[in-house]
Amino acid sequence: MSKKIISVFTAFALMLTLCSFVISYPSATKRQENKIARKIVYNKKKHNIALSWPAFGSSGNYVITRGGSRLASDFVPVGSTSKLTFTDNKPNADKYENYYKITRNAITIILSLENQIFGDHIVFLR
Repeated sequence: MSKKIISVFTAFALMLTLCSFVISYPSATKRQENKIARKIVYNKKKHNIALSWPAFGSSGNYVITRGGSRLASDFVPVGSTSKLTFTDNKPNADKYENYYKITRNAITIILSLENQIFGDHIVFLR
């Protein structure tokens, strides 16, 4: 009988030891807090557009250009900054006709209200 108790106790101790090795993964919300997302906000009252983006490239200023559509060939310079935010105080009249290319070290990202609402894989042709 004592051998049976010892073997049950050993099995229980082994299971307890194995169960203590639990890998903890950070929650998805915790990872989102640390990530700066690409964001574009239209202020109707001030008629301006605020842009923010995550850091990319190695050094130098971010150059911001604006076009009337994602496929436009005539993006005009609107400014540059070393920060991760920029405010365009003179956007196009239609808030949905403001596509921004942010470039640094030959890397370019595109920001627009339509992209933010519908995602990167939807293109609106007018």
